[in-house]
Amino acid sequence: MYSRTTKSGEAIAMLLAEHFQQLDLAKIGVGTLARLYARIDELSQQSANW
Repeated sequence: MYSRTTKSGEAIAMLLAEHFQQLDLAKIGVGTLARLYARIDELSQQSANW
């Protein structure tokens, strides 16, 4: 279960990285990115606790 969650998390991270490369990061803003990554980290910790 854990390894499957980790692999899906890595896949999501890769998709996000590809997505963000196509966006103008200056328009998004660092604060928005920080909140997004904090949320991803929060979700990954929750899934690891299952």
